[in-house]
Amino acid sequence: MESVHLPRGEAALDGRLLIGGEWVAGKELAAKLSPVDGKPIAEFCQAAGLGGRREALSRLRRLLVERRGAIVATITRETGKPLVESYFEVVEALECLKFMPARAAKLLRERRVVLKQPTFFLKKVRQVWEPYGVVGLISPWNFPFSIPMGELLQALAAGNTVVFKPSEWTPFTGLLLGRLLTDAGLPPGVVNVVTGDGRTGAALVAAAIDKVAFTGSVPTGLAIGRAAAERGIPASMELGGKDPAIVRADADLATAPEGVLWGAVMNCGQGCSAVERVYVERGIHDAFVERLAAACKRLVVGDGAEPATSVGPLINPAQRAKVCAQIEDAVHRGARVVCGGEAPARLAASGGWFLEPTVLANVDHTMAVMREETFGPVVPVMAYAGEDEAVRLANDCVYGLGASIWTRDLAGAEALARRLRAGNVWVNDVLFSHAAPETTWGGTGLSGHGYTHGDAGLLTYVHPKWISIDGSTAPKDGWYPYGPERREFADAVVELLYGHDLLKRARAIPRALRGMR
Repeated sequence: MESVHLPRGEAALDGRLLIGGEWVAGKELAAKLSPVDGKPIAEFCQAAGLGGRREALSRLRRLLVERRGAIVATITRETGKPLVESYFEVVEALECLKFMPARAAKLLRERRVVLKQPTFFLKKVRQVWEPYGVVGLISPWNFPFSIPMGELLQALAAGNTVVFKPSEWTPFTGLLLGRLLTDAGLPPGVVNVVTGDGRTGAALVAAAIDKVAFTGSVPTGLAIGRAAAERGIPASMELGGKDPAIVRADADLATAPEGVLWGAVMNCGQGCSAVERVYVERGIHDAFVERLAAACKRLVVGDGAEPATSVGPLINPAQRAKVCAQIEDAVHRGARVVCGGEAPARLAASGGWFLEPTVLANVDHTMAVMREETFGPVVPVMAYAGEDEAVRLANDCVYGLGASIWTRDLAGAEALARRLRAGNVWVNDVLFSHAAPETTWGGTGLSGHGYTHGDAGLLTYVHPKWISIDGSTAPKDGWYPYGPERREFADAVVELLYGHDLLKRARAIPRALRGMR
């Protein structure tokens, strides 16, 4: 395996735009700052204003393996996340490449449909799936490679072309993705990459696109949804989350705290389906918090490019300020900081946006940390008494993306899972299914609408078309003229096809025959 200790210069930091298969420079430049030390990395442009594809995607798969070192280095350089977590993104992209093109070819193939209604028996009906055309894809910074790769593959496998705007916080990962696609041999113009801030996103939604797919914050998603609705184009939204973890009294205390911690702190807690609320059955609450804090203290915070790092920085100062404000609010309202809550002393002068993973106890639903999305390395723990209370607390939320249950009682866990308002429920694990593209990903409430991955994800990039051919040129029974004979025929057909009394149905046969054209 190639080394992951790459020099800074080996990360892909070419900031031009990819439009129509050519790399072009924009007029306005913006600086990309490193979350590790707050210093500029490079400048990027502000843009305003199936057979052959499968072969190209097969080549793309090889390129991802061959260039994984540069991909991982670029992701970590822009986000600060640990190298291992950047590898997670490459692996997920490879899984999507294995699944989506092959599944799309099978799922979206044309098929014959036999109509069961006797009056339509002469019709030959075909169902076909048609791509929307040009899809505008706006992607987030927290998983800047795996999320857009999955969306791009779905859109491309379904036959669309794409204009892709990566987050302004991770523009070079997005541009690297575009370069990989062009190097794999996709025709010019099939994928276009434009970088920039919210102005670029607004211009993209207002442009001549046929669908928009957005992953990101709730306020931005709602604004995009309104803009798309005004234009009459579909919009799929994967927005925020406030995922609960329910730890039952029979949970394995050797592993449940470790799993919950990883689900809460992986990627510095910056995940739409990160564990952001933990409800522990009262009898094991204190022991769970103690073990959770012990595991938390063992994590190494630092530059993700360092192999020993477990937790990197937050993406920018505004995000760090938001997380710290939630911690302060919780403490003001009576919460106790069990561990963490500050920048590591050894990194205080780094200029980066670091925060120690934080465990909070004595929390309740009056606190912002239990009601608003945090998107940071904070694990608030609340005791509950009885399953009904756990369900009530878990469902007391405007989001509904994911949830996890920690227990040895698998039958009980399945019954509990069916009571939770969430699009994904994991038992004795968390988050993993986004890396399994066969599974549908999506939620309810302010977590968005529309889906990604699985059959449902592929179907969001096409619309169905029905083609019906009638082999007879004779007048049809529903046509004009109406009159007493037509009414008699309609009444007889209803009785014959849908009635419950066998004798009445038999008597309706001659009436129906007399009325047939």
